[in-house]
Amino acid sequence: MHTGLNLTVTFNPAPDNHGYKIQRIDLEDQPIIDAVAENVTDTTRGTVLLKNTYKVS
Repeated sequence: MHTGLNLTVTFNPAPDNHGYKIQRIDLEDQPIIDAVAENVTDTTRGTVLLKNTYKVS
């Protein structure tokens, strides 16, 4: 989102207590990263979430 490139963000409804999840549809296997404290790896200039080798910031 902070690269200056155009992008589309879509918010879809989920079941109760599902939590926030981010899906990287720009990658071939479209991984889903849970937005939980355990996945936070950096907060220097924003929040970076990491799951396995997949990152979103």
